Amino acid sequence: NRILLREQLFNDSELRTGLNAVLHPMARQQINSLMAVDKQGGNHLVEVPLLYEAGWEEDFDEIIVVYAPDTICLDRLTKRDNITADQARLMLAAQMPLKDKALLADHVIDNSGRWVDTYIQSEHLAKKIWGN
Repeated sequence: NRILLREQLFNDSELRTGLNAVLHPMARQQINSLMAVDKQGGNHLVEVPLLYEAGWEEDFDEIIVVYAPDTICLDRLTKRDNITADQARLMLAAQMPLKDKALLADHVIDNSGRWVDTYIQSEHLAKKIWGN
């Protein structure tokens, strides 16, 4: 029951911490396994929403944060998950503020506008980092 789990996770920090303690090592193992399968040692793009919270920032060569202001994130969360603004605020409050993550990142993609604008930034950054 995703709705009940979300409600419990974002209202109970001990439950969230305990679940993260179980899931983070599993996720890290999966990332390592997938990267080990690549025999050519190429570049990998790994999505880690709680990268800084998990303390994994030193494990990656480049960090990209996809940023949008809190107001836009709140609006998107309420629409995507069909939740109240208060529930969305709880979800955002459970993470490091996105603006702080953006300040720590090597690269930032602004996701506050149209999809095509975000796409163009992503393509530009891919060329800059990987030369594609």
